[in-house]
Amino acid sequence: MMQYYISENTIEFNVENCIYLINPLSGSLDKIADEQFIQEWNLVKNKKSKNYEFLKMLSDRGYIFFDVSEEEKLHKKLSNFIKQMKKPLRVHLILSYDCNLRCKYCFQNISRSKKIAKEIVIQRMFDTIEFLKLENNHEKVEIVLFGGEPLIRNKFLYQRLKQTLDTASTKNYSIEIVTNGVHLESYIPLLKNYNISQIQVTLDGPKNIHDERKPVDLLPALKCEDSLCGMLAY
Repeated sequence: MMQYYISENTIEFNVENCIYLINPLSGSLDKIADEQFIQEWNLVKNKKSKNYEFLKMLSDRGYIFFDVSEEEKLHKKLSNFIKQMKKPLRVHLILSYDCNLRCKYCFQNISRSKKIAKEIVIQRMFDTIEFLKLENNHEKVEIVLFGGEPLIRNKFLYQRLKQTLDTASTKNYSIEIVTNGVHLESYIPLLKNYNISQIQVTLDGPKNIHDERKPVDLLPALKCEDSLCGMLAY
């Protein structure tokens, strides 16, 4: 006789001469109304069924298992899903699309803007982040300052960056920065006041290759204007 067992997660309800099978682990819900199948289900419960097709259907739906490892795989899948749901909300904030370099491969070169997000815009960014955090039940938030170049030596960008760092720190958000490093040294006095988890400096190989791929931009400095620069969350 074929060996199988009924999952402890299988729940049976009897309603108006029908049997409803539910298994929250596999996400299955089925109605058995045919008298023949009802009788077959009773045989399954008594470990007397020899109907392979019916047993295979129950197995595919997660009500019974031929092997313990099959159910363990479902448990693992659900556990991984729960862990995925608890992953931090990771948000890239772009205070400006401008940059002090003009990398030949940069996808933003075609739409480069010299605007900087105003104070109210940054406040709205954080309002949106808080909404996403609560809506999706994230326990943590990771802020990545991206661009453009987030560390251009410009007083307006400096002010907006400080506002962003202050707000993120107040909310206990993790902070990361992606920079080309050109003006990183100028920002160290500011950055050392915050718990920055990571600063990523982009390099394109040895100096001669790096300099060739990342030419310095000599265009005028940024201007502070009304602009919702950008936010990408995932």
